[in-house]
Amino acid sequence: MLGSPGTDHALELIKSHDIHNVGIHMLLKHWRDTGATVRRPGYVELFAKNSEATIAALIAAELAEFERLLGRQPSHITSQYGILSNAKALPTITEYAAKYEIPMRQPRSVDDSDLRDPNSPNVRYILEHNVRTTDNFITHIDDFTTLDDTRSAYQTDLGQLPDNTSVEICLHPGTVDDELRSLTSLVDERQRDLALATDPAFRHWLDSHDFKLVPYSEI
Repeated sequence: MLGSPGTDHALELIKSHDIHNVGIHMLLKHWRDTGATVRRPGYVELFAKNSEATIAALIAAELAEFERLLGRQPSHITSQYGILSNAKALPTITEYAAKYEIPMRQPRSVDDSDLRDPNSPNVRYILEHNVRTTDNFITHIDDFTTLDDTRSAYQTDLGQLPDNTSVEICLHPGTVDDELRSLTSLVDERQRDLALATDPAFRHWLDSHDFKLVPYSEI
């Protein structure tokens, strides 16, 4: 996430640990410009008031900044609130992803009724342009409060997937402190997701059910 309070620290960690699989989480509107996190109504306004050409310019500028800061293209592409699924954004980001052979998160809005539907028109669109994405997408952002309930929900969803298929498990891990509380409404859920991401029991379940963890670039 560029132009955000944690961007500089993230860049330091990426460079000091020589991390290569670094994707971009597209925002189009940034904290440094607005002084606050942009919520859904802000994105509705952004797309309503701007042309496809203006949105394309915002996308190009954000991608160019990533390349300048990291010296390479992102390893994968995701976006805030699924904004890249918007008709004014999807052609531009698909063209970029296809050009550099970069996989994307399934382009769908958070309001889509079934996040695992591979027949979504937007998913078909990027596949027709030879852009890779996962076969499935699963997330439980604020459905559960405890680690046990969250782990159980993901295990249920994963257990329903067919063999030889790929899936993105979307987590928002983080450590809760006063700074985090001042920046986002997603707080305790981040601590829960951090616990799940580092949970030996969940990792053992994945291993025992023949799931293989891979970087996004390998899908």
